[in-house]
Amino acid sequence: MSRLMRFVTWPDVGPERTRSLCVVGDNPFDGNLQSAFADSNFSVRQFQQDSADLENCDVLYISDSEIRNLGSVLERVEGRPILTVSDVPRFASNGGMIYLTFENRRVRFRINKTQADEVDVRLSFQLLSLADIVATN
Repeated sequence: MSRLMRFVTWPDVGPERTRSLCVVGDNPFDGNLQSAFADSNFSVRQFQQDSADLENCDVLYISDSEIRNLGSVLERVEGRPILTVSDVPRFASNGGMIYLTFENRRVRFRINKTQADEVDVRLSFQLLSLADIVATN
């Protein structure tokens, strides 16, 4: 996931600012996420879906353990420049920005570019060219 962040820019945020990558629910990455971002300008934090700090995240990974709360989590960050990412099936077509899936042992992306554009989170052409672009249902 750390490579993915190189292809994302946020509005009015300089590259030197420490960004926050938040995981909501069970962390499927264990300690791997901390080590993947160790030499970056991202801090990794874990929350429950009712945390007040969700609105202060730059990237919000929503674990599949939160599938029942998906709508309310997305509602809480709606309109904010927060990149939402998940491996919950149909995530991008249900209002999230990036759905991660594995096909033939490769990570694939399904991206809802409209959702990202609405909050001025810019996804690079390189990332978009590797993804399937979907629309919100």
